[in-house]
Amino acid sequence: MRIKKLAIAAVAVGVGLATISATPAAANAEAFTFAGVADYDHDGSQDLVVRENASGNLWLFPGDSTRGYSSQPRAQIGTGWNGFTFAGVADWDHDGHQDIVARNDATGDLWLYPGQSVRAYSSIPRVKIGSGW
Repeated sequence: MRIKKLAIAAVAVGVGLATISATPAAANAEAFTFAGVADYDHDGSQDLVVRENASGNLWLFPGDSTRGYSSQPRAQIGTGWNGFTFAGVADWDHDGHQDIVARNDATGDLWLYPGQSVRAYSSIPRVKIGSGW
């Protein structure tokens, strides 16, 4: 049964919809929601972009291309992300930087949050790319 649950989580991570818990004991208290996996900071290693559900803060967990824990510290890249459902992280506008696409759950509006390949907040304003989602 445990193997089956891991397989389901792996599939969900691929589409950016999985959640993880802080510890196995906290399995019902979802601590983080994945936005996606991409080379967000453009350093050649895949990174995790996640929302901390309790605070709504958005975090970048930089990878360092190893099979184990990353030695890179996490970086806060946003606040106020509760109430959003992530569609994923990708170079939506084809400018060479990974972007975040998310739906505002209250309004159904779909937003593009342009990235700048940095481990910090983006200074580029968001762009509405859809409604009725």
